[in-house]
Parts: sequence; structure tokens; C-alpha cells
Amino acid sequence: MNSSQLFTANSAEVAKGALNEAFFDDVDAWEAAVERSCAPLRISLEASRPLSARLIEQQLGVLHLSRVTSVECRCEHDRQHIVQSPDDAFLYSLQLQGEGLLAQGERSVSLRPGDGVLYDCSRPFQWAFSGHLQQLVVRLPRDLLRGRLKDPDKCTALRVSGGQGIGRLLATQLHSLLYERDAIDPETARYVSGSTLDLLSGALSELSRQLPGPASNLRAYHLNRAYACIAERIRQPELSPESIAKSLGISLRYLHQLFHGTGTTVARYIQDMRLDGCARELAALPARSHSITDLAFAWGFESSAHFSRVFRNRFQLSAREYRAQHARGR
Repeated sequence: MNSSQLFTANSAEVAKGALNEAFFDDVDAWEAAVERSCAPLRISLEASRPLSARLIEQQLGVLHLSRVTSVECRCEHDRQHIVQSPDDAFLYSLQLQGEGLLAQGERSVSLRPGDGVLYDCSRPFQWAFSGHLQQLVVRLPRDLLRGRLKDPDKCTALRVSGGQGIGRLLATQLHSLLYERDAIDPETARYVSGSTLDLLSGALSELSRQLPGPASNLRAYHLNRAYACIAERIRQPELSPESIAKSLGISLRYLHQLFHGTGTTVARYIQDMRLDGCARELAALPARSHSITDLAFAWGFESSAHFSRVFRNRFQLSAREYRAQHARGR
């Protein structure tokens, strides 16, 4: 027994529903195991970081489940993999620990624990994980999913939030399978896997109905999402174009294109929103209740000198003059 693989059960045992568990400290062996259970991947780690990984597999009715645990890494499923090992299946990943960023096609999506995402093994995709990661990966033959979902291809690389609604029910059901697998007999497993597929299909169907219809509406759809994201986080100093793009699951370049079409930039829009907020409070609040610097910092500015300069440029008055002018009108 080598150090890269501590224990495994054979594939016939897994097919019958038995548990298959292995530990890895060798990247080549880890890639081979992940290819057998999920999809072929090129896995890379920081040069100084040793691999510590674990794979638990279980067949539950028609579903093949893999619980993947690893140190921080990056994974790529490229065109060479697709040519060498054609695969007509989808994968659904439920994030259990750490954070993951999936990119497929024109979309990218960030996952936190409880969130899930569907992706297509017949197309390239990339994963980037931060911190120690753990996922439950469900392998779904394309025909199996298409029998329940009209167009699963539309639902790839979209975040299924585990925080509420059917997404939360799905996350709870998948998570419970990890701990109740030994108590489920093969006959019962058929019904459990069917109900899990129904929940998954329902969550994805709900997600697809929220997508914009005509292509001409796509820019307005994403722009409105960006506006909502900025409004929600406008007081956070760390708000940036990069964090907005990541939150929305779109590329930074596309985010800049959206705002360019409105005649401004992302950074200028954020700054103007903050300045307008400061101006409203300067006009409404008594001077003794908040200093100008306190208000500026409360609206996400990190430098009082920068705030003073951009405030004067926008309103043609200093913040102090603006407050005094409106105080006379109260």
C-alpha cells in the first residue's frame, strides 16, 4: 500500500452502494481518482504546499456521490480532456467548506458553504478554491437530467443559494445523505435518489425562470443587478469593481462595459453614490451629531483629504460650506 492511497474499495463494490474511501498525498494519484469519480482535471497547488486530500464515493440509486476534501488548489477541465475522454454528463457541486469560484463559458460564479452549482463535463471549466475545501459532487448523466429539466444547459454556472427556499431544501437533503448513507437500503435508495433529483431539478428550474428572456435585455438585467449590489454595500470601504464582478458572477471586463454604456465608470458611480449620501446627511443632520470626517468614513471613504477634494469638485462647495448653507434653510 503506497502513501498516496490509504484505503479503497473496488469499483464493483461502489456500484453496489458500498463506501469507497481514499486519502492522497500525490497529485497524479489524486487526479486519477477524481477523473474516475467526477471528471478529468488538471490540479495545481502552490509550489510550497503539500497535497492532503480525501475522496469518499457512494452510489445511491442512480446518483453517484463524491465527497471531495483537499487543501487550497486550482482545477481545470480543458479541451484536451474532453477530446481524450468524452463525457456526456453534468456535475452538481454543493460547497461544504471553504469558498470556490467556478468559470464555464461566459459565466463565473462564487460559492460559499451551502451554495451549489451545475456544470457541464462536455465543455471546459475551471475551479479556483480559497482555503481548505470540501464539496459534495453529484454526477448526473445528461439523459437523466433532461428527463426532468427542459434545458439544463441554460442552468450551468449559476449559483443555487443554500440560504433559503428550495435551494436550502436541496442543500439540506444532499448534506443529510453524507450522514444517513449507511441507514439507507438499496430499495429505499431508489426513492431517495429520485426525490433528490426532483429537488435539484426544481431548484434549477426556478433559477432558469429568473434569467432574462431576450438577449437585448441581458445588459439591463446585469446592470440592474450591479446597481443593487452597489446600493447594498455602498458603505463598505472594500467595495470595488473586482468584488462587484465576483459577487455577480460576471467578468470584470463585462462589468466595465456595462457602465461604459451609461456614460460613466464603476468607480465614478460608486464615488457619486457615496458623495450623494454624504450630502444628504450633511444637509439633514445637526453639525454637533456627526463630524464631517465621521460621515465620510461612514459612507466608505478612507481618506478625509480625498473626500474633501472630490466633494468640492462635485458640489462646488466644501463639505463645511455645504452643511452651513443647508443649516440656514432648516
